[in-house]
Amino acid sequence: MKKRTDSYVMTVDPMSCTDMEKIAIVRKTVAVGNKMKMQQHKWAVKRARRWGEPEPKAPTLHRVSLKGRLGKNNPSAAKYRGRYHYHVAMVDAQRIDVYIHERR
Repeated sequence: MKKRTDSYVMTVDPMSCTDMEKIAIVRKTVAVGNKMKMQQHKWAVKRARRWGEPEPKAPTLHRVSLKGRLGKNNPSAAKYRGRYHYHVAMVDAQRIDVYIHERR
């Protein structure tokens, strides 16, 4: 299957408890990974300053973003009819796409 972006992780159903737990796991994993990268960077900077070496670049951090999709036969589709919307409110979404992007 052809993917449009490398950031896409999964699609979940907002009415499913297990799917919402998956989102929580992805968010926690990204948060822990970012924290570890920042801690390693902090110690690398301390080491570089102590030994007179050039300081390392800041690490690339990530963030989790959720994008709603209307789906088929959605009763809220009338709000979005006639216009092309990239963003659908989470309240109106039948499915949620999960993405992990690099933070800038």
